[in-house]
Amino acid sequence: MSPLALLIIAAVLLVIVRQFQPRPIRPLGLIAIPAVLLLLGHYTGSLAVVVALLAADLVLSVVLGYVRGESERVWRAADGTAYRRGTRTTAALWGVSIAARVAASLAASPLGVHAARANDLSLLLGASFASQHVVIARRAGLLGRAPAAVPEAPEP
Repeated sequence: MSPLALLIIAAVLLVIVRQFQPRPIRPLGLIAIPAVLLLLGHYTGSLAVVVALLAADLVLSVVLGYVRGESERVWRAADGTAYRRGTRTTAALWGVSIAARVAASLAASPLGVHAARANDLSLLLGASFASQHVVIARRAGLLGRAPAAVPEAPEP
């Protein structure tokens, strides 16, 4: 496995683990991880097949990111700070996301597209995190209407 792949895997694991810790929502943090992953990712191979698979992979990644974003608890503390925290559903959806990624990679292989490379995975993770973070930002009121004030974190 390449050093880039190991670095991406370590970064993604860190981001996933941090999703289950209550922490303030910072707009830059919602943008940084997806942007870096999107910039690192790209596809190579037969253009027609690659474009079709890339489109399908991106749609799947964005949809799963959206659903994970909806599954997280988002609240505002009494001081107005927005917080987020993953739930059991979020953890299960990460399992679904990983299984879908493995299935897509296995389906692409007979077509001559090896989608499990670090750059490809980076692109898809970037799209998925971007979608998840837009949902969280919207729910936290960073893109408009803010949620009601909640003085304490909800039950896990």
